[in-house]
Amino acid sequence: MTTSDIRPPATSGSAHGRRRRALILTQAAGLFAERGFHAVGMGDIGAAAGVTGPAIYRHFVNKHAILVGLFDQVAEQLLERARAIVDPVSAGTAIPAFGDTFGAQPRRDNTATLPRLVAAHVDFALAERSLIKVYAQEAHNLPDPARSRLRRVRRLYIQEFVDVVADLRPDLSDAQVRLLVHAAFGLMNSVADHDPGIPWEDTAELLRSAALRTLLGTVR
Repeated sequence: MTTSDIRPPATSGSAHGRRRRALILTQAAGLFAERGFHAVGMGDIGAAAGVTGPAIYRHFVNKHAILVGLFDQVAEQLLERARAIVDPVSAGTAIPAFGDTFGAQPRRDNTATLPRLVAAHVDFALAERSLIKVYAQEAHNLPDPARSRLRRVRRLYIQEFVDVVADLRPDLSDAQVRLLVHAAFGLMNSVADHDPGIPWEDTAELLRSAALRTLLGTVR
């Protein structure tokens, strides 16, 4: 499969077109999470999204293109959120106060940054359980160019956490920090496969606390 096989066809930039595309992705995520990628057909996705006949192909050339769209959505949203937290000025979410120097910036307080990174990931995992499940289970079905892009974006996202945790845990080696970061991701993403049956905010608080203890606790 080549890159041209997964490139989405040109669609109108109308609000209706964007909403329809988003709905297709949402319904596909639910179906892929429930049945698996290979057990779902384009007709199943179209029916779930209320898009009949060839109309779905105006948005996606095939099922692999939908999978690529889902993975791009997860990776890009998580990376954008992390960058906005770690460096809000560069991300365009904040501007220097009057009199600030545009050269050397004040040292970031990572004791405040890490809880915000963790909270953002937990919120996303809870809100997008189907997406997280598909992300974990279906990466091997991505075409090669998309898989390479996903690995690159994932490395960038992981590095945002690693840099912050390494600053707070100078007692650890780089390998130890990365191990803890991956462990925390596994913990936070566990809600994709397990519904604890307790209120959203209680679940979020438990996950945030557990992830922070994992990242900040003493390694023995």
